[in-house]
Amino acid sequence: MKEMLHASTETPRWLRFPGARMMRRALRAVLGPAILLAISGDALGQDLWSAPLGTRISRSATLAGRIAPLPPGEFELVSRAIDRSPIEKGGVWLMSTAAGKYDASVWFFTNRERASLWNMNDLCRIPAFFSFVEGQGGRPDFECWKVSARTFDQKASGAFLEFVKRSTAAGSPNVAPFVYMQIVSRREILEVEYDFAPSRWGLSDDPRVWSQNAWNPANVRKDPARARALQVLADQGKPLSDALKAGLAGRPSEFIWKLQ
Repeated sequence: MKEMLHASTETPRWLRFPGARMMRRALRAVLGPAILLAISGDALGQDLWSAPLGTRISRSATLAGRIAPLPPGEFELVSRAIDRSPIEKGGVWLMSTAAGKYDASVWFFTNRERASLWNMNDLCRIPAFFSFVEGQGGRPDFECWKVSARTFDQKASGAFLEFVKRSTAAGSPNVAPFVYMQIVSRREILEVEYDFAPSRWGLSDDPRVWSQNAWNPANVRKDPARARALQVLADQGKPLSDALKAGLAGRPSEFIWKLQ
């Protein structure tokens, strides 16, 4: 039987009153996020760095003490990649299904040991529906957001291959809209990619090659329905970035995905 975890960042009623937010911030500063969660009755669940494959979570994911909000749905830990050379770092693939079909997936990556510097991901350089880049790779601090769409048919190996096998078996689309964020602060990194089934917006998959595909950034603005779906994701950018910056520091956020 697969382990069921429920990760919640909802504020309990006894901490909801005028001035409560200031009080919670003060408590967090003094006690730390873990103790504040314990006394408030919340539980972030098991850390995915060591959780067994098949673990199921919702609302938020914790990896090496860092926290990322999850879209609506229940997510399964499908695969994990840990690398200890030259520093310890790793990532996990999570997937959710609806009525047995692929619904969404998340790639969540971070470090456990501080690197000297981090390179900017190649995704930050590709054409996209929406882009935001602040700073540059090889510096102690930089940030990149991308909103576009991607194919799942690229060459895969290791943990990504396992994810591709599972997502394909669940009927993943040829092309999935995604939000990608890479945040580096003081040489610590948090990288998250959220992929979605087009059916979340009532859209069909487009099986055509990328150059002709309706999701291609060169074509998507000609399709109002697809462009609207990507704009919904782009509108999440600033609040999601703030939530991930808090998560990089090990702090939960009150961010809630709005996908419609």
